[in-house]
Amino acid sequence: MLRRTLVAGVLAAVSPLFALAQRCPNGGVLNVRIQLEGVYHGSGQQLRVQLLRSGGSVQAEAMTSVMGEAQFTRVPSGTYRLRVTGPGVQPTEGLPLSVTCMGADQMEVIRVRTEESDAPSGPGGVVSASQLNIPDKARRELDKGNQAATHQKIEEAIRHFEKAIELFPRYALAHNNLGVLYMKVARPRDGRAAFEKALALDPRCSQAHTNMGKLLMSEKQYAQAEEELAQAVAIDVRGPEGYTLLAMSQLMEGKYTEAADNAHRVHTLGDQGYSVAHFIAGQALRAQRRVQEAMVEYEWYLRETPQGPNAENARKALAELQPADVNVAQQSH
Repeated sequence: MLRRTLVAGVLAAVSPLFALAQRCPNGGVLNVRIQLEGVYHGSGQQLRVQLLRSGGSVQAEAMTSVMGEAQFTRVPSGTYRLRVTGPGVQPTEGLPLSVTCMGADQMEVIRVRTEESDAPSGPGGVVSASQLNIPDKARRELDKGNQAATHQKIEEAIRHFEKAIELFPRYALAHNNLGVLYMKVARPRDGRAAFEKALALDPRCSQAHTNMGKLLMSEKQYAQAEEELAQAVAIDVRGPEGYTLLAMSQLMEGKYTEAADNAHRVHTLGDQGYSVAHFIAGQALRAQRRVQEAMVEYEWYLRETPQGPNAENARKALAELQPADVNVAQQSH
């Protein structure tokens, strides 16, 4: 009975699993990591990262952390370039990249050289297999498809993604986005094939790993879903959706310690859109008889989402976990 309640309550919180524009109506999230001389690390000081529109104007800019990471939020769908400047490094501008609202937050790695280095940085600096050598026409089709999907013009969006793939068959992101829409129109076999193709073309496509994980969860294949989602968060380490879904898959498997740990990790990322992680943590902690900790998580969930899809379940859980003397006192009033 408890397991059925866990499954129904948590899955309700992320339904529909393959929502598109609803998940990011205010734009996408782009995470940037700087790589110096072939090693992932920061420069020891802040660097300036600019997000350039296709015409060259600046859409936004940010300073890196000491670990060489920066984040852009509320980025409209479209094609951009990254430019990195700062003390101790050679100015670097990356290849064109597409920002979308499809699936998990997007991660881009840009490789730069120190001023005293003569080592080649590679073409454009951006290390992303799904973005290399993509013709402009194919990128434009992807952008058109993203815009159509945002306005719920699903069939039109599918045609644009299919055209992008026709122009560049190795376009992993286009295969991924096509798979999302196939799931939306109840074509799961085609959706699975599209995600598998995206991953075959680019094993580091975190969006495809996340979406495959969602598909597997909808089929109640939680162990396989956990494998996909673990790969997604290994690639996109700042993506709250990936950690939320990973925690959910582990909860369904009865891996309560891991589920609670990953649910807690969601809220270290500073994201306010995944309150369901508190509910997942509460369920995992309750299953371990960690009553006080579970109650705190349920209370946080209700504080953040008092009318959420699991609000009734959270209130019921709190009532059941209240000490007997508290319940008696409440009833006397």
